[in-house]
Amino acid sequence: MHAISKRLFIVLMLGFAPSLYGASFDCTRAKSVGEKLICEDSELSQKDEELNFLYNQAKSVMGREPEFRQNNIDAWRWREANCFDRSCLFQWYSSRKTYFQNVVRQADSSQNAVDVKKAKCIKLGLRPGSKDYLECLR
Repeated sequence: MHAISKRLFIVLMLGFAPSLYGASFDCTRAKSVGEKLICEDSELSQKDEELNFLYNQAKSVMGREPEFRQNNIDAWRWREANCFDRSCLFQWYSSRKTYFQNVVRQADSSQNAVDVKKAKCIKLGLRPGSKDYLECLR
């Protein structure tokens, strides 16, 4: 009898758990329809985790760039005001994923262009830090 009541207790506790999925935010504080949907849906929760990873990659590239920060604030506000179902949230995640991937991709290609210029200047025999080297980089 004791084993049955222990199992019943565990089942009941799991039933009252706010979420078994791991969104990138604290689901016990979810207030909006969108946040609650994300916490209750394993696929949306996974999309949220993936987007959080991409956001952190893009943020590491952009730092405190005001335009990047404002874009994220605007996108989040739009989601909160407009996404009340699963389909909308999936579309929003897809759109944000593309945005963050493009931010990282553009930063990578900018860095590659700088690296190519540096290599060209060094190949010309210019010493890094010299006036001619700095001029070559322009």
